[in-house]
Amino acid sequence: MQTLKVFALMTGLTLLLVGTGSYFGGANGAVIMFVFAAAMNLGSYWFSDRIVLRMYRAQIVDRVKEPDLYGMVERLAGR
Repeated sequence: MQTLKVFALMTGLTLLLVGTGSYFGGANGAVIMFVFAAAMNLGSYWFSDRIVLRMYRAQIVDRVKEPDLYGMVERLAGR
């Protein structure tokens, strides 16, 4: 179900961009916006994990730096 939601959102954004490009630039505007939307969708698909990790300023945690946190995650993963 999640995949269907993502597909619907990406398709909706693409149609919105192509429609806007068509309205302001005719056929050429629609093509340009389609290429832009395709680039955005591909970029989101390939780099979404890195984008989210950078948004939250995620850092690698090891046992030496944060032993309590590491132990808690290890216990939760063992369940």
